[in-house]
Amino acid sequence: MTDIINQIHFEMKINTKKMTDNQWNKVIVKCKAACDEHRFLLEIAENEYERRYGNNPSEVDDETWIDYLHYGRGFIDLKSIIENAKWSNDK
Repeated sequence: MTDIINQIHFEMKINTKKMTDNQWNKVIVKCKAACDEHRFLLEIAENEYERRYGNNPSEVDDETWIDYLHYGRGFIDLKSIIENAKWSNDK
């Protein structure tokens, strides 16, 4: 995924005025593909969360999960996910 972003960023730098329709279309198609992949992986991750803790992270308002995996904000690792999930599910 990072390679795709770097390629798009490079192409945008080359054309400093505006993208061509072809470049813009490539970005739109790649955004849609990335979104589809994100939804697919998020469903797998949320199903595992629910198997482990008995609730969907959105149902227990696990803000760390939502911020990181739904909005892509910040950094988190598995240890933090587990700690936050336990806390969110103990409310």
